[in-house]
Amino acid sequence: MMTDFDLQRVKQSDVMVCDISMQSIGLGIELGVASIYDKKMIFCYQKGSYVSSMITGTFCDAVYIEYENLQDLKNKLSETLNKLQ
Repeated sequence: MMTDFDLQRVKQSDVMVCDISMQSIGLGIELGVASIYDKKMIFCYQKGSYVSSMITGTFCDAVYIEYENLQDLKNKLSETLNKLQ
């Protein structure tokens, strides 16, 4: 279930950055709401993790970042966010 706080945070965001390395029903709900509000989305996932085809098939316009470790994620995410500005 999504709280009012969560809903307001999604509505106020410019971009959704989510780690999809693990499946989460709550995240799926938030992504659905973000999609309604036409939010830009960046999906990060650890190399070798299972990424649900429900995500990749539904959010074709999202940016996907595969990372190996935390430093790799920081570098790639920073680069991606700079391109969005």
